[in-house]
Amino acid sequence: MSKMGKCEKLEDLYERFWQWRLDDSPDFAAFCGKMEYNDRVDDLSVDAYKKQKPIIEGFLKEASAIDMSDLDHDSKINLRLLKEDLESTLKGLDFMGYYFPISFLENPHINFMFRIDWMQFKEEADYKKYVACMKSFVKQLGDIEAILLEGIEKKMICPIESVKEVPQQLEDLIKKIDSGTSVFLNPFKKTPTNEKLLGMYT
Repeated sequence: MSKMGKCEKLEDLYERFWQWRLDDSPDFAAFCGKMEYNDRVDDLSVDAYKKQKPIIEGFLKEASAIDMSDLDHDSKINLRLLKEDLESTLKGLDFMGYYFPISFLENPHINFMFRIDWMQFKEEADYKKYVACMKSFVKQLGDIEAILLEGIEKKMICPIESVKEVPQQLEDLIKKIDSGTSVFLNPFKKTPTNEKLLGMYT
């Protein structure tokens, strides 16, 4: 294959991996400013993680099949970085770290707060996406509960030090929801059509 052909193949591989990455992780997409994915959150079910593995293995197989010997310096670095990212992700899946989805630093409600900051609220369509995202968040919570229960069966549970502050965090969140001061409602408070848009979620 010519050097030009390799470069085109690399660009195609990068583009397909990038598009898959955005679709697979709406949270990551929102962080990158891709607002078209704002209607859902990441799928954290065990099945979703298992489906990732053959896809990532496919990307790694493609990347490993490309001869780097005559690539320019930047192309070599980019390809190596992609391969390392794919390899480390596969190792993480093998260790089944998805059975530990909650800690005092990282858990669903904290992640969703960041997600709100990354979203835009300029048009009615943005609010509709946010409502759909909240409904997706409810499903995510159910998936996390299932993961935790399955983790208990497999004797894979979080160490107490990493989760002991979580119950208080959740209690504080519930109080804010009950009082109407939750950050989850903030987007609706920024619009002049408050009542209409808030009714979309009730």
